[in-house]
Amino acid sequence: MVSKLDAFNFQIVVQHFYFEEDFINSVLICKKFSCVLDRFRYNPIPVTTTKLFHYIETQHLYTKNDCELPSVNNFVVWYKIPYSQTTTKSEYKSITFESIKISCEDVNSENIKKYEQLKNILKNTAIKTLGKHFLNNFDVTKFVVPNHVTKLKHHVFDNNSHLDCVTLNEKLLSIPRFCFSYCSNLKTITFPSSVTHIMANAFSNCGIERITLPSSIYFIKNSAFADCQQLKEIVISDAVKCIDFSTFYNCHNLSKVVLPNNLKEIKGNAFEDCKLLEHIRIPKSVHFIGEMAFLNCENIKEIVVSQICSIGLGAFINCTSLTTFIVPTFNGNLINPISKKEVDVYERFYTNFEVEKNESDESDEESEEEYDDMDNEENDNPNNQNNKGNKIVLNNIQKFDKYLTFIPIFRGFQNHNPNYSRHHFITKMFIFSYKFVRYNTTFSAIIILETYTHIVFDLII
Repeated sequence: MVSKLDAFNFQIVVQHFYFEEDFINSVLICKKFSCVLDRFRYNPIPVTTTKLFHYIETQHLYTKNDCELPSVNNFVVWYKIPYSQTTTKSEYKSITFESIKISCEDVNSENIKKYEQLKNILKNTAIKTLGKHFLNNFDVTKFVVPNHVTKLKHHVFDNNSHLDCVTLNEKLLSIPRFCFSYCSNLKTITFPSSVTHIMANAFSNCGIERITLPSSIYFIKNSAFADCQQLKEIVISDAVKCIDFSTFYNCHNLSKVVLPNNLKEIKGNAFEDCKLLEHIRIPKSVHFIGEMAFLNCENIKEIVVSQICSIGLGAFINCTSLTTFIVPTFNGNLINPISKKEVDVYERFYTNFEVEKNESDESDEESEEEYDDMDNEENDNPNNQNNKGNKIVLNNIQKFDKYLTFIPIFRGFQNHNPNYSRHHFITKMFIFSYKFVRYNTTFSAIIILETYTHIVFDLII
């Protein structure tokens, strides 16, 4: 027997509509649904009048741009709003806030001096977001993120020298950038199974010593654990497929790393200056090791990579303690070229290898001439006047100004796999007469170009 919707149940369905046209069409289906919209005492979608819902008693505000209806005195605010803007009471209006963010600015503006005051405020279940430095004014050593909090903002615990233990809740999906950076006394972090992402510099310069990442984490951004001088051991989740740029840069005391079995890439500078690292098993699944990935790992004993692995220049500079070194070869010849600074490492194990020539000095003059030609062309175009001051001729990608937005690359440019991890403002590149370009960036892009004379492309961030 076919069941039919009555007006009550149809109202439940209608409240999930997104567009005004759907609400209007719903009352035209049949006569028994003609009064369904009159049953609503609130607005399921943003409105500017009571034309659609005639009997609104409580208006729901979904965005900052929503207009308050003059005939309504009760409001529910769903968009994110700072705590300091929720403390003012109105004699004529009743306002309920559903998404409050608290940060250091709110703590200061509301003159919150004692941690007990903050603890009472955090009991408010409408507080969904913890903002920048909200805890830094208090001598708190242990902190448990409340269960109703669903998001941490960047720099939330940054530079907090008091914290030594933080417990995250099961509602959080990611650890934001610079979340625990410079938390010099942080020793213990409890990861929930809900966390899937660790963003850039999340733990950089913090005091944590040992970490085991849960299996839920599959994405670790660049420099996530850079400059963690106390870090000794880390076990990385099997779900992680890539060790990003500079992830463990300058972790001097890191001695034990367990890489995931299905790892695909180890990007540039990933383990640079990990001076105490002795043993690391690189899975056979790894097909790419970036430039200077193990630079200055002077105590590492064994490197064994698969025969299909592409290795960037300078990956093993100053790895002088190697006793086992197996890299891709074909008929006794190394497949990947090496840099001059790696010769002393390779020549102990191999005799037939190609040393990459450094042509940057020879091409400087030619590059500058091409740059001047392009600059003149740009100046002739009125649409490109805003690019002035943001251009640079590159011979070493590592020397970018971090606010650079425009990059011309010429034939003399030798770094085929540059590290853009610290240059988030780049939006455009010009490539001239270049036969092969391969780059890995924080935008997760790999591009191969075959012999073009003038290429312009925009990077979508």
